[in-house]
Amino acid sequence: MNNLGEPVTFANEVLQGKIPQAAGTVGRFVINTTIGIAGLFDPAKSFGIERTDEDFGQTLGVWGVQPGPYLVLPFLGSTSPRDLTGMPVDAALDPLNYAQFEGDDATRVGVLVLRGLSGREEAIEAIDGVRQQVDPYTTARRFYVRNRAALIGNSSPDSKKDKVSDDELNF
Repeated sequence: MNNLGEPVTFANEVLQGKIPQAAGTVGRFVINTTIGIAGLFDPAKSFGIERTDEDFGQTLGVWGVQPGPYLVLPFLGSTSPRDLTGMPVDAALDPLNYAQFEGDDATRVGVLVLRGLSGREEAIEAIDGVRQQVDPYTTARRFYVRNRAALIGNSSPDSKKDKVSDDELNF
């Protein structure tokens, strides 16, 4: 599923001015689409080309747009108005949404469902950890705010191990 998102990542890297990173994304896409049999395998990783993930919410953050209040929405989960605004832009950048072929609507729905399941699977350990906390809402909010800030700043979400202050949570 990650290979299908590479064109969107590429566009956002270009919009953020991350040209060397964008070139790596193109390389990953070409290698994984050809040698990796349409993205079923990830041979680009063995060539040392690591996957990056950029979305338009991050692009807006790089451009200085503030996130706004923390939101929890049905089916979407944790988000902010900035990231919520970025979702339709990412959808507009996705070339799969422009392809027209027989059964294209069913394919798009299937891809959307698989992306949701894949994202849920990638986050399952974090979700289980949040559920074990005394205050799961505050823990989820802190994790989301810290993670998005790290993604926009291109650092690891784990790089800031100290306790998050309440000031960090106020937008």
